Formats: sequence, C-alpha cells, structure tokens
Amino acid sequence: MLDLSQFQLNPKKQEDLEILFRTYGFVVKGSIIEAEDADRSTFLFHVAQGNISIEQIPRELERCFPKILYRRRAENQFPVVRKIEVIQVLQPQKGLYSYEILSKPTSQERAEDKKIIEKLPEVSLEKNQKTEEIAKEQPATPEPIVPEWKDIPPHDPEDWVPLEDSTHYQVDEVWSITAASRRGKLHAHKGSHREDSFAIGQEGKWTLLAVADGAGSCKYSRVGAALACQKALLHMQQCLKDYVLAEQDGEIPSQNDLLKIKSYLTTAILEAIQALKEEASKRQAKVEELSTTLLLVVHTLWQGKSVLASIQVGDGSIAIWQGNDSVTLLGSADTGTFASETKFITSRNIEQELGHRIFFSIKKDVLAVAAMSDGVCDDFFPAEQEMPALFLQVHDIVKGSTEPDKAMLQFLSYERRGSFDDRTMAILYRR
Repeated sequence: MLDLSQFQLNPKKQEDLEILFRTYGFVVKGSIIEAEDADRSTFLFHVAQGNISIEQIPRELERCFPKILYRRRAENQFPVVRKIEVIQVLQPQKGLYSYEILSKPTSQERAEDKKIIEKLPEVSLEKNQKTEEIAKEQPATPEPIVPEWKDIPPHDPEDWVPLEDSTHYQVDEVWSITAASRRGKLHAHKGSHREDSFAIGQEGKWTLLAVADGAGSCKYSRVGAALACQKALLHMQQCLKDYVLAEQDGEIPSQNDLLKIKSYLTTAILEAIQALKEEASKRQAKVEELSTTLLLVVHTLWQGKSVLASIQVGDGSIAIWQGNDSVTLLGSADTGTFASETKFITSRNIEQELGHRIFFSIKKDVLAVAAMSDGVCDDFFPAEQEMPALFLQVHDIVKGSTEPDKAMLQFLSYERRGSFDDRTMAILYRR
C-alpha cells in the first residue's frame, strides 16, 4: 500500500499519478494505491523507500507493466470508464474502439456512458479485403524504447562498501554456510552504494546467520546494516560460547534453555542498537540516519533434531527447507499500514517489541535454513509456493560448486521483472 498524500504533491500532479497507477493495474482509492500481486506490491515498496522517485514513476510503470485497456467489440460490452478517449483503428468510420480506464463511474455516469456508447457505430469483425488493405498501409508501430540499465560506481567515496560480497564456511563434515550480497540494479543505475549486509559465524555446536537491509532514504544506512550484523553476531557468539542444550526426555528442549536463547537474541538486538547510537554520536548525526532492518537466526542439533531460533525486525525472510516443496517461514516481515512504514531497529519503542519477535522451530530432516533480504524474498512470493524453487536452485548450485560463494553471487544476478533492489542471502545447508 502507498499513500500519495505523504509526498505533498500538488493536486493536479497527484490526480495524474492516481490515473496513471490505475491505468497500469493498481487499485486506487483516493490517494491510497494498492496492489493485488507481488510485482506491483514490490513496485509500491520501492516508491515508498525512495528507490523509484516520483519523476521516475511514469517511465518505470511503462517499462514494468502492461497498460490495461478495455476494448469494445460488436458484443456491446460496456467499458468501466468515465472519460472516454476513442481511438479509431483501421477503419475511421467502422473501427474498433479502445477505452482506457480512468476512474470508476457512479450510476449516473454509467447511464451517461451508455448513451455515448449507443451512439457509436456498430463494429463488424468480419475480415474483408478493404480492411486488410488499410491495415497494410498503416505505419508499423515502433518497438517501445526500453531504457538501458547503467552500472555506475558509487558517487560517494565515504564509507565505501564493495559492490558485491560473498563468503563460504564449512561448519563440519555435514553442514556448510554460504552467503552472498550484490548491489541492486537501481543502485547501480543511480550510482549509489549497496545497502544490504550480512555476517555468518560458528560458536561450538551453534551456527549463526545475520542479514540486514539499510533504509534507502538514510545517509548512513549501509554503515548501520554492516554494524548491526557484526555486533549482533558477536554478541551471540559470546553468549553461546560453551553453551549446550541440556538432554532431556520430550520433543523440545527445556523451558530454561529456550528462555536463555530468547534472552540472548533480545540482547543481541539491543547491542546492535547501542552500537548504532554510538556510531551516530561519533558522526554527530541522528541514529535514524543509520536505520536498518536486522534478521538473526541460530541453529544447533539436539537429540537428532534441528533447533532454530530467530529474531526479525523489518522486512526480509527467514525460511526453513526440508526438501521438495516443504518450506516454513520462521517469523514474518513486519511493515506498517503503508509500504513506507517498514520497521527498523532504530524505530521508536522497538525495544519493547523484541520479546514478541522471537520464534523457535524444532524439526527433523532440515536440509537448509536461509536468511534473506527483501530483494530476494519478494521475488519468490508467496513463499509457500515459490520458495521451494529458490531452495532447490541454490542448494544444487552451492553443493555442486568448488566455489559456492562465487556461484551463489552469480545466481543472485538473475533477471526478474520489477526487481531492482539489493539482493542478499545467507544459507546454512547440508552438503
């Protein structure tokens, strides 16, 4: 969901955008723009985050989505229009008429539209020689000009981060971790930095994954994302040093163990928040300038089962894969009423919510668990239907490569319409 009123546009500009969004298949309710599919939801999110500017909206809508037109034929269909723009095709006196959706009509407007339509000439759909001759005479419709994506180095030399990053770590004879992050097409086109980050690690029998996505509108978001991952992971390693879940009868670890893990995850986020506050103070900036999401997941084996615990602030996904079509989300992305209201670890009063953001899962036969930024998970939505294919591809790629991190980095360069964001994924998997 996107609220155009938040951009403080002049009334004419806002009305033009409302009409434009409706024309490209979005649901428009006053200044509120809604989407009914994943591609359009992702588009609205990028507008709200500032990845697509107001000025770029018309061009990007045309590039990413087809126009929705209602075509009147001889069957006497009534287009849902208010302002009718008639385009005569082939035969000026007996042609097909296209009606572009501009606004939803009232009952009175429907009656007026019907009167207009009744005055239009009937359309013959039968082919004839004259029609074909006229059609041949029409100039060929030029192919639409698709703007080329540029790959511009970041303009800002300060707080430089690599355009891409990847790493691989063999945990033991069974498990490995691979992580990769690459700059999104929109950042490359604008000459801005990658804002995603990740960190992976091991402590005894525990493995740890962290992924963060810096807020696109904040000056030091890439600094915040990297710092949050590092501090949260380091804190968890310190807490889990020499820590082993107690053996006991039953299907789940003891309540005492679960409460300790919950406490460790909570304090890991608090440590990350404190680190951002200290960094902001050094830079004489507001902590909000370092805003970032943060996803943190830990894994260990207990009595033949995988024990997973996670905490998530903001968008992105943590998912468990047990092979074939079995994918389970661990936690959920949290956003506000509108796409622009994604939560960050710097959001007001977030500390009071952390206890409700922790999830546990105890499962047999886990093949992989992954933490990923929204640049990846949004491309595989809904997760239950689309993510099995993601895990199948990535699992095969990293298992079959002598350089799993490079192979995964290459995979993250896939093309998907409407996908412009940084892409980051960290995966723990059975080899």
